Amino acid sequence: NHLKFSGRQHVALFVPHVCDDPEAALARAGRHAKGEDIAAESIDPCRSPSNESKSRLYQHYCRQAGITCRLFGVPTLRGANYPVQLLKYLRVVFPDGRLPCDAAICSNDDLALTMMQWAAGQGYVIGDDLAVIGWDNIDVAQTMNPPLASVSYDQQLLARKVHDQVMRRLTQRDASAEAIQVPRHFIWRESAGPQVAGIVDGQ
Repeated sequence: NHLKFSGRQHVALFVPHVCDDPEAALARAGRHAKGEDIAAESIDPCRSPSNESKSRLYQHYCRQAGITCRLFGVPTLRGANYPVQLLKYLRVVFPDGRLPCDAAICSNDDLALTMMQWAAGQGYVIGDDLAVIGWDNIDVAQTMNPPLASVSYDQQLLARKVHDQVMRRLTQRDASAEAIQVPRHFIWRESAGPQVAGIVDGQ
């Protein structure tokens, strides 16, 4: 229930949406923002297992905390620069610089850092007007101003689990695939807003 500590009531999830024609998807998102088209969120952004898992996890905790959650798919080509695509998306979908939320959760730290940069340029005070949380806990996250809150996981453990499953599938041709899960830990930093007593790093 870590999302409750910040007191946020409206959360937006920003997840890369890999598509064949990101410019068309971006234009559609812009029309939606002006009320001219169907909901841009109807485009399924969770085509990768990783993004689907993150989205499901965050939406679960939002519901537990009584927080309204909206999912936004940021249209991009596979292998494209996600932060650049996010900046294009924000400028088209929110031309007035106002977000429909008071917290933005991004599916990786690169997107979160881009969100912080854009929002600060619109006059938001990060951690006060807008909470921002990333995923991956990259090294630069703690050097930002304010430091970026993120989700950390044991990448070496994940790599070992993937290796073990690949080797098992190679030696046991009839072995079925198994979902791989590793412990995840929320790392509170100032971008997430005030820290509440009882919520500690790594919980």
